[in-house]
Amino acid sequence: MLTAFIDFKAPASYLALMPTLELLAEKGTDVSWRPFRCWERPLPSQVADETVSANHRLTRLRSLREIHEHYAKLRGLTMRWREESGSTDLALGLLALWPGDPLRFVEACYRAYWSDGADLNCANTVHAIAGVSGWSDAYPQSGEVCAALDQAQREGEERGVVDAPAFIVGEQLVVGREHMPWLRERL
Repeated sequence: MLTAFIDFKAPASYLALMPTLELLAEKGTDVSWRPFRCWERPLPSQVADETVSANHRLTRLRSLREIHEHYAKLRGLTMRWREESGSTDLALGLLALWPGDPLRFVEACYRAYWSDGADLNCANTVHAIAGVSGWSDAYPQSGEVCAALDQAQREGEERGVVDAPAFIVGEQLVVGREHMPWLRERL
């Protein structure tokens, strides 16, 4: 069993989805999709009197974005960047409460966020995605969704998760999509 901690707004988490699904199919392994709220740094604007450290941060963030875009292009994926990444808490909280296999919901949320520019913290948007992804129960109250996400967040932090994606196989934790070869070997 593989446990995958994800955040729909995390570009590395989005780029890890297809390789993770390929790995699961190859190894015949099940996955437990767990939400993990992370913070995405917005790309700062350049100013005339920028300090060396501010320039360094801007250069690193631009470089990281270019790397994400390169890998997205290789996979045929669209990455629609935003000024501010916003919140995906409602979708993540619903993932924490999902009955059964949430894969269709996970895929639909990534597509909605990165291709369509959808707000995954808007109840109407998230409920529409959930409805076409197989959710048939009444939607939980916002307090229950928030509590479920908070509990999942604590669970991830207690297990050592610091960013998304993060994967746990047995007791081994790896953070980042670049560890797929190690996960393949471990599985």
